[in-house]
Amino acid sequence: MLDHQTRVWYDQTHAEMKTIHHTPATHVRHMSYPTPPTQARHMSYTTPPPTVPSRTPSVRSSHQDFQWLGELQSHTSDYEYLKPLLRDRRLELQQRQAQLNFWTREIQDRQKQVRDSNFSSGAQRRELQIQLQTLLRDREVARQDYQRQQAEFERLSRQIQSHREIIDNLMQRLRIIVSS
Repeated sequence: MLDHQTRVWYDQTHAEMKTIHHTPATHVRHMSYPTPPTQARHMSYTTPPPTVPSRTPSVRSSHQDFQWLGELQSHTSDYEYLKPLLRDRRLELQQRQAQLNFWTREIQDRQKQVRDSNFSSGAQRRELQIQLQTLLRDREVARQDYQRQQAEFERLSRQIQSHREIIDNLMQRLRIIVSS
């Protein structure tokens, strides 16, 4: 439609330009171009392009049908692509949660050892405290990793939900179109 509209507009402008700017010599005027109407000489170049008659309703609706089908196909393929990614993220999130739980239990065990033990030397106590600090750092890294995984999981969940809603709306539209 745009190509046709542009071509028509270009052809008309081109024709107007010929009639406006072309002024042949007076002795050949009768052979080459007819004298343009006065109105065409003073026409503004800012006039809008001529309107192309709108398509018939059946052509318009079939174009919309194809557009909706294309949209439906696009969202469905995105949805199908994201589903396994979400499943992988869910498994990874569960692994991160298990790792975080492991580090928490290890820290609790070390803290209990520090409280319950009678240390014969300060070196043993320092060693347990260093182990405890290392475990705390490891748990913090695991917690941050878990939060990143959780944020990614939630982002993918929202994306999938959005595609699902769009697919449902498009299917409902298409059912209405088919039933009409």
